[in-house]
Amino acid sequence: MKTTGFGIFGASFFFALAGAADLQAGETRILHLNPSIYGQVWFEIESGKIGCMYTPKGGTPHDAIKISEAEFKCEHLVDPYRLYTLGERGPPSVKTEFDLSGFSEDSTKLPNGWTTRWWLVTCKAGKDSIECKRKDGHGFFIGPSGDRVW
Repeated sequence: MKTTGFGIFGASFFFALAGAADLQAGETRILHLNPSIYGQVWFEIESGKIGCMYTPKGGTPHDAIKISEAEFKCEHLVDPYRLYTLGERGPPSVKTEFDLSGFSEDSTKLPNGWTTRWWLVTCKAGKDSIECKRKDGHGFFIGPSGDRVW
């Protein structure tokens, strides 16, 4: 298994794909994420159509509403807009009306075919899709072929 990470330089995130060419057939490409000073992590798939964020229990000092449990959520950033949220237990929730988080061009990109793990969730990116599962098996798929939750 080869892994690649990224570091934080000021407010900018970057990652290096060094070593990716050395992967053997069937090996998983893993992108390691570093949390912000408030414990959050966020990333987009390469196409920029889906953005995901983990927020720890209690939220951050900048959150208007404090959350009672940690959560992992992904937003479909193109029409039709949808927000999928995995809390600490139970199936994900899906919303069609919400405020977009505003992922930016310098958000960390999770390349097509790569995986990342954070908190209780593992996500694998496709070209225009993502599948995220919590350790207990609950999760969701967002993609052009249709979305699913379980």
